[in-house]
Amino acid sequence: MNTPAFNPAGNVASAWSCLDFGAPELRAYAAPVITRETRRGVALLSLVALLFLGLAAAMSAVFALGTLYTYTYSLLSVLALHIWLSSAKVKQLRALYLLATLLLVVCGSALVLLAQRSGQLHAMLLLSVAVLIMLVPVVPWGLREAAATTGAIYLMFTASTYLGRLRFAALDLWVLQCLMLVAAVISLALVARALRLRKHDLALRFHLEQAQRELIILANRDHLTGAWNRRHIERDFDRAVARQHATGEESWFALFDIDRFKTIND
Repeated sequence: MNTPAFNPAGNVASAWSCLDFGAPELRAYAAPVITRETRRGVALLSLVALLFLGLAAAMSAVFALGTLYTYTYSLLSVLALHIWLSSAKVKQLRALYLLATLLLVVCGSALVLLAQRSGQLHAMLLLSVAVLIMLVPVVPWGLREAAATTGAIYLMFTASTYLGRLRFAALDLWVLQCLMLVAAVISLALVARALRLRKHDLALRFHLEQAQRELIILANRDHLTGAWNRRHIERDFDRAVARQHATGEESWFALFDIDRFKTIND
């Protein structure tokens, strides 16, 4: 059976959606694999966020940045923990994407509120923004979902800091913009490259398994009639005998001899 080949070096559409393979059978093969990988990615994202936010909460307390920072980072840590536990139960791909987006956007919103409340963009906050955007490639999603999530974080920070620009130093705003743009470009480039490599790997695995199935059929069936050949019958006969000895079930074996069939089979 011939299957349309997937070209990993195709246009942007090949990286736009994680399930866009062109061939329906290849999509059906890849969907459960991508779902499992996405579940692991969301779990890893939430775990990394949990560790980072927990560390940020501890550092906020140690360096006396204020109880607001400590409480905010602590609550975000609880959210990351909840998403980490929930990712193991979710089976829908879109729901997993929603969990990852929720974690990143809520964390971004909290950082925006912290900046607005404190009126300053200190090093811890800038580092949190960079880490937040750089965590996007951890989840194996399509470029469409990654761009939407990254764009939401970027627009949220840009709009918030622009509205409160009088409260921030101009240099801090420029640093934040440059930091977000660089992190966003790197993240989206990593997402696109990882997706193309993942699709290429899935296509190769699909065609390899398909070729293995065809080889098994060729090795165990007669080419002319499609009937099981001697190799398969001998192996299946041994299994039937072993099953009969183990269970005591009755078995029957029938042998047909067709006269002058060799003239046709040859």
